[in-house]
Amino acid sequence: MASLQQAKVWLKQAKADLSAALGTPAKPECHRRYWLQQAYEKALKSLALIMYSGQPSDPEFLTHFLNHSPLEALEQANKLSKRMHSLARQVQRFINLRREAARLRKIDATRPSNKDDQVSYRYPFRVGGELIAPADYDDWDSYQGEWLGVTSAVSNFIVAVSNELITQARKPS
Repeated sequence: MASLQQAKVWLKQAKADLSAALGTPAKPECHRRYWLQQAYEKALKSLALIMYSGQPSDPEFLTHFLNHSPLEALEQANKLSKRMHSLARQVQRFINLRREAARLRKIDATRPSNKDDQVSYRYPFRVGGELIAPADYDDWDSYQGEWLGVTSAVSNFIVAVSNELITQARKPS
C-alpha cells in the first residue's frame, strides 16, 4: 500500500505542475513547457508506483523512474531484472493504449540539456549559430509538439493514471 500512497502524492504534484503550465499564460513558453514535461514525468512515476510489485525504495526502480525520460532510459537499459522488465512492459503498454502515445513519447524524450547545440527549456542553446535564451525561443511546437496537443496529451494521461490509481486502490489487498 505504500506504493499507492506514494503514487497518490506524485499524481497530486503532477496535477499542480499541469495547473502551473495552464494557468500562467504571461510566463515565457519555456516555463510552461517545462511544467508540462514535469507534469507528465510525475504522472509516469505515479503510474510506475501503481504497477510496481516491489518496494519503491528498490535501487533499480529508483534508477529507472526517478530521473528524466524514464521510458527512454528503460528502452536503452542493457539489463533489467525480471520484475523491472515486467514493469517496463506494463508501463509501455499503458502508454501505447493512449491515443496520444506518440506525443507522450516525445514529451518523455524532452529533457534539460546544457549542451548549446541542443534545444532545452532550461539552458541557453544555439539556433542558426546564435546563442539564445529559452525565453526567446519561438519554435517550441517543433520541439515538443503544438501547445494544445501537448496539453491535451498530458491532461488525458493524468486522468488515465488517476483512474488506474482508483482502480488499484479498490482492489482487495
